[in-house]
Amino acid sequence: MNKLFLGFAIIFFINYSCSTNSNKALVSLKRNDSISLLDTLSIKRIKIFQFPNDSKIDSVLINLPDFSSFAKTVENLSSLNPKGLEVFLMDAIIKCDKLLLSKFPKEIDVPPVKSRLKVVKTKILICKYYSSINDILMLEKSMKEMFISYNFFLEIISDTIINEGITIESF
Repeated sequence: MNKLFLGFAIIFFINYSCSTNSNKALVSLKRNDSISLLDTLSIKRIKIFQFPNDSKIDSVLINLPDFSSFAKTVENLSSLNPKGLEVFLMDAIIKCDKLLLSKFPKEIDVPPVKSRLKVVKTKILICKYYSSINDILMLEKSMKEMFISYNFFLEIISDTIINEGITIESF
């Protein structure tokens, strides 16, 4: 009986010490992943499209207050810690919805602008998903795609406003 008890005690001790060491290794691995992620996350290197200095652009966008709120939120995503990104992504989704529901000035109330904004929203939703499941590699990839889509959105706004007076008949 003592040998049986001693056998169970040894097995329990070995099992317990192995599981404790593996938990410590997992915690250590997660800490190292977050440190290396912050060092390697390349979304900080993505340049955000800057509108050219043009009074037409300024005069149109001033009539769309939800745009500046949405733009600040999206642009701030590149400087945040990925571990807490999910809350900020949700905020970006809410502000994107608000922008989609707002009345666009006639100069940019065109399908290409609105459809590109919907693409940006889709990319933000994808980022939120990967953030919620802590898939850092896919989060980084989706963040890059989201910023690329956001840049296209800004470029379309700029081109639409600047080239407003140009029609096919002008050529």
